[in-house]
Amino acid sequence: MGFHKRHVKMIYELIEEYGLRIILENKSEEFVDAVIYKYDYVPIPLQELRAWIGDKTDTVLNIWMSGKFFGYSDYEIGRLIKERKAQNDIFKELF
Repeated sequence: MGFHKRHVKMIYELIEEYGLRIILENKSEEFVDAVIYKYDYVPIPLQELRAWIGDKTDTVLNIWMSGKFFGYSDYEIGRLIKERKAQNDIFKELF
């Protein structure tokens, strides 16, 4: 999930309030990406998933795997794939 850096303090307050954990990655001078999770083991499979996917984040398989990893329904994963299809010729043959 990405958001503006001005929201980092608020995000940390919410994370603490709900007993969650967060991994932040700088994406630019103004924006960060965040992975919010509950269980201690999550960074390990996340790291393995990212290593396996590499730079190929826009393939159907990688969108589906990432969606499943983060608990999205098949409906929401399909919706994202359709959105990406509209933005990218790779998916035109699917729908």
